[in-house]
Amino acid sequence: MVFDKKFLTSIGILTVVAGVLFGGRKALTKARQGLARARGIFDKGEFTRQLMASAKKKGGLYIAIEGGEGAGKGTVMKRLKDFFANFTESVTFVAEPGSTAVGAEIYKIIRAHKLEPRAELYLFSAARCLIYKTLIEPMLKAGGIVFSDRSFVSSVSYQCFAGGLPLKEVMDNIRLSLDNRLPDFVVYLDVSPEVGLARARERNDGGSVYEKLGLDYHEKVRQGYLAQAEYDPRRFIVIQTDDKTPDQVFLAVLSTLGERL
Repeated sequence: MVFDKKFLTSIGILTVVAGVLFGGRKALTKARQGLARARGIFDKGEFTRQLMASAKKKGGLYIAIEGGEGAGKGTVMKRLKDFFANFTESVTFVAEPGSTAVGAEIYKIIRAHKLEPRAELYLFSAARCLIYKTLIEPMLKAGGIVFSDRSFVSSVSYQCFAGGLPLKEVMDNIRLSLDNRLPDFVVYLDVSPEVGLARARERNDGGSVYEKLGLDYHEKVRQGYLAQAEYDPRRFIVIQTDDKTPDQVFLAVLSTLGERL
């Protein structure tokens, strides 16, 4: 890992001190557990085995990495793949909508053309259904872990909040495409539209039609994410990324997932 061990340990020590000063015995116990996690996070095997045990106990773990344009989802997913490189039989990675052959063709259409929100919804849902049935569901049934770059949350934010479709129609469609199996956790990387779009344009990869839309559109998308996180705080983990480095964001992802599990 690229994180400074002294830095992580110091964070854990400060947490313990705060527990002593402000939280009493129970808070201190939690703080000590946090310090142990901070120190143990460098042992990839142990950290991963703990996640695997949780997955087996829960009947699989389905974790979505979410965010608007330029939030850093791709970077987090790449680092997660590196982190779990020795556990390919128990961990799988997918990306909506392009992780199947048909989904990749759907993605080409969506990426190149700004369609009506209802058309977008049904195309995304078709791709989502294929990914779920062929990649996600088998891994969950085996008690493994699935990390997904985007999920149903994107459809609610983009097609409902920004696109104007009724929430009930969007959610009914989503539940059909996922057999009612929503992600256990959604890690939402929150970024302001100004910062996110600037990052996206720096990639210089041609971009998608969404990146060419205005700030007002992307602010509606962001508010959609935040509204979902407020409505369902047990499922959502919100990480602000405007002023964080990739290392800091990835550390926040690992530490908050560890706390939830």
